[in-house]
Amino acid sequence: MLLTYGEDLTDETIEKAPNLKWVMVMSAGMELMPFKAIEKRGILVVHAWDAFTVRKKLKQLIKNEADELWD
Repeated sequence: MLLTYGEDLTDETIEKAPNLKWVMVMSAGMELMPFKAIEKRGILVVHAWDAFTVRKKLKQLIKNEADELWD
């Protein structure tokens, strides 16, 4: 996983990280990111806020499953 502001990520950075599978972007703007290289490698890109939200909800989903709550 690579944490970035987006505009600092380059094709060269992606080349130097052959095992990179996931990029988490901290800023709102992602238009300067090297999406061709990202797509070519099949790298997942998520916004940091979305990732934190999913983590928070995941804990609740696991608890609901243990409590057999299906809402």
